[in-house]
Amino acid sequence: MGYTIIPSDEGVAVAVVVSTYLGAVGVEYAVARASGRSVHRLSDSLANLACGAAHQIANLYYVALVACGYEVLRRHFAITRIERFSVITCAAVFLLLDVIYYWEHRLLHRYRWLWASHVVHHQSREFNFTVALRVSILQVWMTTLSILPFAILGFSPAMVLTAAVVSKFYQFWLHTRLIGRLGVLEWVFVTPSHHRVHHARNPRYLDKNFGGMLIVWDRIFGTFELEREPPEYGAAEPVAASFNPVLANLRPWLGLRRSTAAPAPQLAPRSDTASVAVRVSALLRLVAVVGVLMAMLVSEPPGIARWLVLLPVSFVWLWRQGRVLDGQRANPGADMASVVLAVGAGLVLAVTGTATPVVNAALLGGSVLIVLASMMVGRRVTMEDPDRGGVRSGDTPTSSPCPSR
Repeated sequence: MGYTIIPSDEGVAVAVVVSTYLGAVGVEYAVARASGRSVHRLSDSLANLACGAAHQIANLYYVALVACGYEVLRRHFAITRIERFSVITCAAVFLLLDVIYYWEHRLLHRYRWLWASHVVHHQSREFNFTVALRVSILQVWMTTLSILPFAILGFSPAMVLTAAVVSKFYQFWLHTRLIGRLGVLEWVFVTPSHHRVHHARNPRYLDKNFGGMLIVWDRIFGTFELEREPPEYGAAEPVAASFNPVLANLRPWLGLRRSTAAPAPQLAPRSDTASVAVRVSALLRLVAVVGVLMAMLVSEPPGIARWLVLLPVSFVWLWRQGRVLDGQRANPGADMASVVLAVGAGLVLAVTGTATPVVNAALLGGSVLIVLASMMVGRRVTMEDPDRGGVRSGDTPTSSPCPSR
């Protein structure tokens, strides 16, 4: 039950990365406010962050599992062994990784079953740093094959991992409207302007600018488009709209059963017309989930048994957050049931000997936040409008945050 397949220092590293990303989101928000620009809608940003949390929690052991497969392939099938970091070998890894990423990304947009694992990233109709964190829980598994050729070529895993981490860091800053055109750099590198085109649903922008770090692949293979007209963010195909991170991941797969000629119904999720109480309630729920995630990342040792126990708690809390943001009727009973689930998870961890002080603190603190969040929404509904389930009389829905491609 305490079997460990991910080193604790790696978990701490991921926790540092997550904290850095969240800090960058705060900086972007502050800069936008200071310059009088609006680049965030709180409900949308909370949904994006929730999708990011779901992705990270679901794929906590991805790197360790892929590393095992990488070493097996490299040990038995590598045509050579490349261990030394040098300018030539590092440049080769970066170029090869980037061109593979280009074609991988292009295929994700080309085939429906691959698109279902990627569309979560394109569902938001906003464009800011939180969108960079909005990733499907399955996309990382759909793109694993792009890493394995490096094992056959014999590159050391440290070299490939370094290149992959640098590539992901680079792509994070591309998701912003605060940075304009960057002159001659745009001839070679992917810039925020290029990536705004990629996320737009304007007809001329569809399926353009797939590059990760270098825009030269789009120029070579005929998928480059310059940012000329204001982008309208989101993807082209309609899908039932929701701020719920669990539904955001499930609905694209359920949509594969529908004919492409039969669009999904358009629901009307609540945007930032929702009351302050509703938005704060959703924020508290997200903080509870992030706390559990951080506890899992820094726990000593970070055993897989603990992950299996805490996984359902996290996703139930994320589900309840999405229900609140979607303007569903307040349901204190469901919130209390999620707290009971958290308490039960803590008892299971205690009985099996896999509990740690940091995990216990996360479960306790998260449960307190869920109770507070439930009280806020319940009190608001009781006082303001018990028949509308958390949406004030006179509220009107804004544009759907979750179109499909």
